[in-house]
Order: sequence, then structure tokens, then C-alpha cells
Amino acid sequence: MERYLPFAQRMASRSEVFQLRFARAAARHLQRSASLDWLCDGHGLELLADNEDVLAEAGAQLWRVYGDDLKVGEVRARYRWDPMPLEPVMNVVVTVPSAFGTRAQALLRARGVSVGVYDSGRREWRFVGDAPAARIIGLRDQLDLLTDGTAKTQTTLLGYFAPPPGPGGDAA
Repeated sequence: MERYLPFAQRMASRSEVFQLRFARAAARHLQRSASLDWLCDGHGLELLADNEDVLAEAGAQLWRVYGDDLKVGEVRARYRWDPMPLEPVMNVVVTVPSAFGTRAQALLRARGVSVGVYDSGRREWRFVGDAPAARIIGLRDQLDLLTDGTAKTQTTLLGYFAPPPGPGGDAA
């Protein structure tokens, strides 16, 4: 039975004609865990993870083995389909030095993170909120640029929920 991990990233070989063969060979360099799984198919190796850091670590491990031959796809959120699409929603906790607090809060809101709790202390601000996984892909990198690498970010899966209705009234 497949575990539903909220983030995915496709890895393929630039030189291998048969991507399934590459995927199976590449998978031998990784170790399954509660945070990391994968699927092998004719398109390559699809890494599945509970956060972007796990994907980055697995990608770096494969990069050390395959180097420039490794073709790395974009990180994306994985929906569940039973019987309607269910979107992964993540809990987001961000801690930044107080000098960057208001800008970090604005970035979180612009990214669609519903910041429900924040603590503005003297030295650092801590934000707690939730957002669809697709809205927070790359958030850590943006926060690092905004805060000169001093932001701390933690994401955990809250669950899978139906997307909100669109303009026509249907979900997604």
C-alpha cells in the first residue's frame, strides 16, 4: 500500500534510454524511511517525501553518484484522489530574528499561509500557521534570502482536505 507523502520530485537520467532501469539502480542508493519513499516507472525515479529538506537530501545523495547525468525535476505537491482530489495541507512554523519579523509575516501571508499565532518577542518572532503544500514550495529559500539565512522553518503534514471551491463553485 502506497504511503501518501505530500511532496514529490522526479529524477531521471540524461543518458539512459530506459528510465525504469535507471530508477531501479538509483533507488539502491537510497534508504526508505517514514519521511522518504519512491516509485520507479518508465519516466524515472519519483521521490516522495514529507518535506522539501528530505527531497533535497535524497537529491544530493543521487547527485554525488550520478553528477551531471542526473536530471532533476521540480518539487511539487501530491494530491490524493479518493474519489475526489484531496490537497495536502501543511502546518508551518517559522522563527526569524525580530529585525525581519514584519517582512517575514508579509511574505507568509503573500504565500497563502494563514498565520493564526505569532509571538513577537524581543529577539525573534515565531509564526505558526497552515497552508496548502503547493503554496509553500520554495518558502524556506525565500525566507533565507529575506533573513540572510537566519530563518528556521519546520513543516508537517496536517492532512488531506478538499480544495476550496473555485469561482464556478466546484472544488479545484
